Amino acid sequence: MKTKVGVPWDMVYMAVLATGVGVALWHLTLGMYHLAFIAAVMTAVGVGVVTIERVPAVARVAMPGLALRDRVTAPLTPVSVRVQSREGGCAWDYRTGHTWAIDREGRVTPQLCQAAVVALGSVLKSQSSRAQGQATAPCRCPLGQRQVVFAIG
Repeated sequence: MKTKVGVPWDMVYMAVLATGVGVALWHLTLGMYHLAFIAAVMTAVGVGVVTIERVPAVARVAMPGLALRDRVTAPLTPVSVRVQSREGGCAWDYRTGHTWAIDREGRVTPQLCQAAVVALGSVLKSQSSRAQGQATAPCRCPLGQRQVVFAIG
């Protein structure tokens, strides 16, 4: 998201944190150690908040099973995939009702995470054209106790 003047809020927040460091250093030079300590602690808390908010995004990039893919095993006919159910959270925030389209060449729109591609691939590979309307593919998230069940139709 951006401010009214087009500056991303992340940049504004980082500028405020940098100002906190400046205030802490200024108080140190004046010999006001207690105020420097307070400013440093408040800046550290702010940096911690920024870091915690970024953990899911960092995990998505760092874990191979969470990388986005635009191809799966090619189905016999174009199919749609829908999230049928979900247990626990999802790193990509897939929710019940989200849908994807897979064409005959296996291109997925929009992209799916690698774990979902593997789960769908094993089902699409073993399906006949008549059974595709009834298939489900459970997908275990690499982040732990999370599962998304995809309906293929």
